[in-house]
Amino acid sequence: MTDCWLIFKNNELLFITYSEEFANLNDVAEEDRDKCKIFKNIEGYEEGKGVRLVDDGSGNKIPEVVELVIQLPEIA
Repeated sequence: MTDCWLIFKNNELLFITYSEEFANLNDVAEEDRDKCKIFKNIEGYEEGKGVRLVDDGSGNKIPEVVELVIQLPEIA
């Protein structure tokens, strides 16, 4: 399995990387870094799926893998 890092800022997915070289917060302003979380190898995640942070019931945010549903606009 290839390692995968997902970086969240303010509970929103900021980016995904498969390179440990980029699994950091270097591109995030220093004052925003405390608002970020990095998760590695989230169980069930694979390309084409979505990930969001949810409350685990004790106030902690944990990743949840979701199916992405893309609705294409109707063409008249």
